[in-house]
Amino acid sequence: MENSKTITLEQTIVVSTKNKIPKKRVVTCSQKWTIDDEDITNTQQLIYLQEIISENIVHKDKCSLITQNITQKINGYKHQDDVKKK
Repeated sequence: MENSKTITLEQTIVVSTKNKIPKKRVVTCSQKWTIDDEDITNTQQLIYLQEIISENIVHKDKCSLITQNITQKINGYKHQDDVKKK
């Protein structure tokens, strides 16, 4: 009887891995990404971050986009930690 339980468990595992469909990773979910190559140079990135830190924002659209994505990334990490704790 113990062997039959093991076989059933193994069959379940095989079936579940065969039915698993890989998901395509979504990098951007909206059309907000309007950043050009000139906007992502090291110098420009530093300027955007300095504006965000000093709260003296000149490039509102770029800084807003950066802030939203950093917040989204942090929230994703928090969610992963919550899932691991359960």
